Order: sequence, then structure tokens, then C-alpha cells
Amino acid sequence: MQWVDRLKSDWTLPFIGFLQGLILYVLIEHGDAIARPVRDALVLICFAAPAFLLVTAAPGQWRRTLPATVLFAVGAGVLAFAFSSVVGHFKDTLPASPGLFVTVYLVGLTLAARVGEPAGDPATRYARRFNRAFDILVNVAESALFVGVLWLILFLWGALFQMIEVEFFAKLFQKDIFGWCFGGAAFGLGLAIMRIISGVTLAIRRLSTAALRVFAVALTVMGVLFLIALGVQGLSALIRTGADAEILIWVLLLSILFINGVVADGTPETAPSPWQKKLVRGLLIVLPIYAGLGLYTLWLRYAGEGLTVERVYGFALAGVGMVMALAYAVAALRVTADWTAGVTRANPYLWRLALAVAVLMHIPPLDAFHLTAANQKARLEAGAPANIKTLGVLKFNLGKPGQAALDKLAANPEFAARPDAKKALADLQAMKDRNAWYQKAYGATEMEATAAKALTLGDLDIYPAGASVTEAALAAFSRDAPGTAEMCAHYWHGKERCAAIVLDLTGDGVNEVAVWNAYAVVNVLSQQEGQWHMIRTLVASKAVTPAALRPALKDGKLQSLPPESNDLQIGDIRFE
Repeated sequence: MQWVDRLKSDWTLPFIGFLQGLILYVLIEHGDAIARPVRDALVLICFAAPAFLLVTAAPGQWRRTLPATVLFAVGAGVLAFAFSSVVGHFKDTLPASPGLFVTVYLVGLTLAARVGEPAGDPATRYARRFNRAFDILVNVAESALFVGVLWLILFLWGALFQMIEVEFFAKLFQKDIFGWCFGGAAFGLGLAIMRIISGVTLAIRRLSTAALRVFAVALTVMGVLFLIALGVQGLSALIRTGADAEILIWVLLLSILFINGVVADGTPETAPSPWQKKLVRGLLIVLPIYAGLGLYTLWLRYAGEGLTVERVYGFALAGVGMVMALAYAVAALRVTADWTAGVTRANPYLWRLALAVAVLMHIPPLDAFHLTAANQKARLEAGAPANIKTLGVLKFNLGKPGQAALDKLAANPEFAARPDAKKALADLQAMKDRNAWYQKAYGATEMEATAAKALTLGDLDIYPAGASVTEAALAAFSRDAPGTAEMCAHYWHGKERCAAIVLDLTGDGVNEVAVWNAYAVVNVLSQQEGQWHMIRTLVASKAVTPAALRPALKDGKLQSLPPESNDLQIGDIRFE
């Protein structure tokens, strides 16, 4: 087939994806020696820049694409380095660090739509850029689905050979380096295929536009009925039910998405039918009400509890959504004019506003962590309750800005002298681990109240095969490490099962029981004078995932290192 021949000659996209996966594997799995801000910047660059190159690269356009890619990579790297240095490392700043990735990708999408823009009449520029951006999103989604199907095939491949005791393929597919490199190459291959078979993308664009128009009509009916019911019930009902602002913001954002699906690229060929225009006009008119309700419910939470990182993002989304809603409502209220034309005129400016806000939200000190830390510090100084929860949030949940705010509070003689603050500061002083703080702050109340079941032997995988663990050891673990025991009982670690490892870890000839929490921590239990007690906690010497340790556990690659260190080696991961 012709497309197969074209694919044979276009190997650059899979190769770029392969290199991206290989570099990310080295940075993420073996980059501990690199300074964290530099490493975070390199990781973001390696995620974003090759992806940008993959969606924009085309034969004959390299001179145009490569400079844009370099410029995009430098901008993403500078933003990531500043964020990691001033706010906190990516792994410690959820959900802001994913927000940074999304922001960089949105900026990349905007640049990609411009870089790959075909020449044409300026009057049709909006349509060309809209279709280009839409096609990029469709190609990325199709390629992700392509990668998922290939992974399913590899899973079946490995499982099939395991049935006849051939473990080679299953072990190969489980290796981190294979996953990173194969995933990147497969993604590039998917993009190459979708680019060649362009008719599929065009068909999906038309299908998506038709679906979004149906959704917009349904949302219009739902929105009007909700506002009528709200008028009857009153705002007090909204407050009494504790309705989440997230629901209102989601309705607002989906409405904006569906409205743009109705407008499409703004050309006469894709224009909606007259009845769709008339009906959806009502959605545009009521849209500012939803934005106002979202801001109102957020304000109620802010007034009672102050800012959180999530609330800062909520205010930003609702605020930008309000500006968009007002612009759309103005277009809809011009009864004699075509409101879709008003939307297409406003959209470029609204999109620039949204991108500017997104970028500013990740530039210190305008980021969510600085704003939240400053707000919570001011509330505590004004008399808000100071306890291990409220102060611990500053230390463990708000990165470097939170720690700086806590230090300033501790240095404030008036605040530090308060009885509640004095005790909380003393408790936090010795805490270096977020899990210890969380267990101290919530373990005796909310976690115990929600514990629906106790930890049982059935909740643990036991290694090596054939080993046994007594109920007495399990009871001691539940007593000495209740927080971890409850997590293991509920599989709270991403539904990964914890494991009990039976091994001599002290060199005295008697086996201990080491409970692995499915990630980076092992708690060691020892029997002394007939009683089981937890004697130490071991932590992985480098980043670890369940997928990295499961094969080693199943293969019995366990090694104790007494008496010099009393450490534990699982595969190539040392717990110390």
C-alpha cells in the first residue's frame, strides 16, 4: 500500500520518540546525581520539546520547525528551573507541577498551530489555526490509543509465552528502559501513521464537531432547568448541600468547549444549523451566571478556610471563565448579529489571556504555593487555630514557600508564645517525614474513623514463596505502624498490594518479617522474648516503583546485609 511505502521512508518520528524515551529513562531512573532543579528542567524539556517536534516536523519544514523547537525548549526549561528552585521540586509540589506541564503543553500547542500554519488569506487565518490545533490534538489522542493497543499486544505476548514457562519476553517488557523507549517510539510511529492517513483525522474532526453540538444543546437545556430550579430553591440550598465549586467550574469549562464545538472553525461550510444557533444562544447568555456561582462558592470556602493550592487554581479557572463567559454573552445579546462571528473574533484574545494567566500562575511568587503560604500565614497570625494540621500543611504540603512561612511564624515571638502554636511547633520540629506528620495529624481521627477493615494476611503478598507470617507479627505491625497497616489493608497505594518479606536481617540466625509498603519504605519486625516489635524502618536509596520491585521479589532476589549495616537489597534497590 502507498501509505506503508511512505511510512518506510519516514523513520524520523519513531526515532525522535525513541530518543525521547531513552533520555527520560536516564533522567528519571538514574538522574539522582543531578541537582534537582536542573533535573526537573531537563525532564520538562525532554517531555515537551520532542513532543513539539513530533507534531510539527514535516518534510521540507525543518528550517522552520527546529528554531521554534529550540526556543520552546529554552522557555520551558527556564520556567521549570525557576519553579523547582524557588517553589519546590516537581515530586513535592503536586498539583502545581502537573499544572506546569499542562501550561507548557498548551503553549506548545499554540506555537505548533502557528508553525505548521498553511499559507492563505488572512481572513481565513482563524479557521486554519483552529483546524491545525484540532488536528494536532486528534493525532496525539490517536497516537496515545495506538500505544495503548500495542502495550496490550505485548502484555498478551508475554503472558502467552509464560504459559509454556518462557519468561524472557515478560521480563523484557517489564524493564523500565524498554517501557520508556518502546513507548516513545510507538508514539512517534502512531503520529507518522496518522499524518499519512489524513482522512481519518478529517473524519474524526467532523464527528467531534457533530458530537459537541449535540452536547451543547443538551447542556443548554440542563443549564436553563438548573437555573430555574435554583431560583425556586434559593442560594441557601446550594450552601446547605455543601455543593462543590468544582462541579460549577466543570460545567463552565465544558460549556465553553461545547460552544466552540458549535462554532467550529467559523467557516460557512461548517456552520451550525439555524435552530442550533438559536438554542445555544441561550447557553451563552446564562454562562456568566455559572461563572459567578463558581466564584461565589469558592469565595465561601476561602472565607472560612483560606486559600489552598487547589482553590488558587479554581479561582484562576473561574476568573478566566468569567471573562470568556462575558465576552460570549455580549456576542449572544446582539440579537441581530451572528453570535458565532462574535465568538471567532473574541477567541484569539481570550486564548492569549488564558495562556498568560496559566504562565503567570507558575512564575514565582505568583504561583499557587506562594499565594497559599502567604494567605495561611496571615490567617494564623490573625488568630486562626494553630495546630499540627494547619502548621504541618505549611511544612509538608506547600514546598519551599510553606517552609519559609513556617520559619517566619516560629520566629515571631507573639505567635510562638501562643499555647496552641507552641505545642504544634514543638511537635513539628522533630518531624522530617511527611508520612509521620500525616499519621500524627490524621491517624487518630479521620483515618481510624474510616478504617472499614483490619489488616489481614490476605492483604499481603509473602516472599519468598512458601514462607509464612504469624498473626502475632501482623498484630504487632498494626500496633506499631497503624497508618501503614491501614494503607495496606485498603490498598491505598494505587491499589498495589503490600508485601511481607521473611528474612534474617540482623545476622542472628533468626528470620525477621519486613513489611514493604508497595513503594519506598520497609518496616522490620523482630521477635524478642516471644513478643513481636517493630525495630527499624528502612527507606529505598533511590526512587522506586512497584513495577521495579515485583519481578525481583517473585524471583527471590532478596539479600540481607548484616551485621555491618542491617540493610535489605531487593533486586538492585537497596533499602537502608
